[in-house]
Amino acid sequence: MAGPAQAAISISRAELQGTSVRIEGGGAVASRIVTGAPGALSTTADGRGAFRLEGSFFSAPPDCTVTVSDGVTSAPARLSGCVASAPPPPSVAAPSPLSPADAAGVTVPFDIGWSAVSDPAGVVAYNWQVSRTTAFSGTSVVIQNSTGGTRTDAPVSGLADGAYFWRVQAVNGKNVQGAWSAVRSFNVTGQGATAPGSPVLDAAKGGTTLFHPLEHISFDWSAASGAGAYVVEAARDPSFPIEGKVVTDNVDTLSSGFTFGSS
Repeated sequence: MAGPAQAAISISRAELQGTSVRIEGGGAVASRIVTGAPGALSTTADGRGAFRLEGSFFSAPPDCTVTVSDGVTSAPARLSGCVASAPPPPSVAAPSPLSPADAAGVTVPFDIGWSAVSDPAGVVAYNWQVSRTTAFSGTSVVIQNSTGGTRTDAPVSGLADGAYFWRVQAVNGKNVQGAWSAVRSFNVTGQGATAPGSPVLDAAKGGTTLFHPLEHISFDWSAASGAGAYVVEAARDPSFPIEGKVVTDNVDTLSSGFTFGSS
């Protein structure tokens, strides 16, 4: 003959006042430890199965619900006095790198390509980075750019020979940046037939390498075959990382300059 059915935990009171929590109920196994999670709450039920969980400096869960259990049955305790947090926005899917193949040898310029992603808020942009290491730290990223949300490829140029890594992320219509894609590598082996020539940089005007922090420093360079415009960069690090680099784009003359300020 079967024994009497085990009573199930029930909640009679659950409240949060500031950072103090109190949960009461019954139906637990007599003299058994009763826990509340999250929050590491713990007590021992009395001989009738009644219990009281209390705690100070309690951090309420986002949904304001604590699960009370005696190891046999459990019940949710919805805390009065608690305001539920809005759920985080759904993450934006990560694109998949498509080309070039991982570890491929390439000549610059070349294109990188990735899969399109969809999002309820729409996709408005893709951010992409090229780095000298897989860490993609501020000092290792050498190119960082974006495309519109309908474009899934981008040209890469201006890299010296060597190994590089790249990744891409999507940005939705609410300006939420998604997860970065898997990382792919490529090896630059030289300049392609469509690459313009390299200009020769003259010494800074003034015949010196020492300048006042607020002084404008001007440079000239030779014309390069096939060039439609020039990009001029200055940095303290000879690898010209994105972090700390000064860039002037679309220079259509053979002269440019910088004022560095006190940085």
